[in-house]
Amino acid sequence: MMDKENFLMNPEIQQSMAMLMGGDKKETKQLSEEQKKQIIKKYVNMFYSLAAINWCNGTTLGVAWQKALNQMDEFVKSKTKVLNHPMNPYLVAVHAKYKRHISETLLTNKHVNEKLNMSKELKEEWKRFASANVGKDMEFFNNLHKEFMPEQNITKLPVAEPFKKAQDKALSKMQQLIFLQQMRERRAA
Repeated sequence: MMDKENFLMNPEIQQSMAMLMGGDKKETKQLSEEQKKQIIKKYVNMFYSLAAINWCNGTTLGVAWQKALNQMDEFVKSKTKVLNHPMNPYLVAVHAKYKRHISETLLTNKHVNEKLNMSKELKEEWKRFASANVGKDMEFFNNLHKEFMPEQNITKLPVAEPFKKAQDKALSKMQQLIFLQQMRERRAA
């Protein structure tokens, strides 16, 4: 069971509360086909960049892939904490499909037990390059996330505020109805 704060911060609950009190439901933006393609591209690039960093740190290729999968698990979890974000289902689906693909690759690839055989300088250069790629990919995901969840979003308000606004609106409507009813009764008398 969710605690009160998480429950009230849920965008679906906030939308429903607004509708319950007579407000309008906000239309949710959807990802474009280009954004979906970019999610796949950036996800794959980020995975292989993390795997390269892990491999350069002295692990075997198989361990590097597994660590990168674990890192991507954590990344996806961090991005999908906001319920009903349009990026969530797509990112989760891409991650699940790629995780399955890499798991199969780990079972069949003949190089999984190999360590990287190159100079320390070259490894360090590759790590810098891969780290820069991870940074760019994270920036893409962060920007896309913000595009669909702008700063002024209702979830940034204190927990009680969305309910208070809806309650005030309902009270105002009720007062208007009472006033109109009183006017009708006076006219009828």
